[in-house]
Amino acid sequence: MEAKRESYDVAATADDPFGGARGSDGRLLSSYDEDDVAAEGRRIVASYLERRGYELIDACWECQMGSAIVARKEQGDPDDTCGGVVLVEVDPRLRYGADPGEVPELSVDDARRTHLKLMALLYLAHNLTLPCVRCDVVALDIISERTARMRHLVSAFCWEW
Repeated sequence: MEAKRESYDVAATADDPFGGARGSDGRLLSSYDEDDVAAEGRRIVASYLERRGYELIDACWECQMGSAIVARKEQGDPDDTCGGVVLVEVDPRLRYGADPGEVPELSVDDARRTHLKLMALLYLAHNLTLPCVRCDVVALDIISERTARMRHLVSAFCWEW
């Protein structure tokens, strides 16, 4: 069986800021819009969470306030969720090369924390049997094809109002 080879027009990608790097869907990263970056970020983070032993409940839970990945860990695991779930907000950014630019996790300000808390409470209201919910944020810089920097902020904030 012959391996399938994809050919790309080198001249068409010569001026591409990402050097012709492509996302999981085969499209140039430079052609991605905000929704494409969000979908690619969720795909990368879902894969990361599964490798870390999380069970994915919903790879893209959506409510009127936004979307998050819903996952859980077994009790007793250092990252366990006390029998509940973890809502993981993905904050993906496209970055050319190694330029760090703005650090995405700094955008988790008071307003964003309040937003995440309300999403978590909404999730609990729809899943009354859960004992608790934890909110994590994963800051993700997609640098090039198959290269990303990721920072997983476990329990990204405390629940005090």
